Amino acid sequence: MLAAGKSAVAQAPAERLPRADPVRGDAFRRMIVPGRAEMLPEPGDEALAQLLLRHRPAAAADTHAADGFTDLARI
Repeated sequence: MLAAGKSAVAQAPAERLPRADPVRGDAFRRMIVPGRAEMLPEPGDEALAQLLLRHRPAAAADTHAADGFTDLARI
């Protein structure tokens, strides 16, 4: 769901926690400049491949949580 305010909503509790790292998913999406395929209601193969590519760095949140950071995606 694009532009739903998820990152903005996660920012407020992150600012009140002692250690938090609210990773904004759009940062990973914007890393692909030429050839970026946007997610549409019926995404093509390239859009799905890029979605999976973006999920890999987001999975690093497990490492952050192991080091004591709150992963706001899991609250």
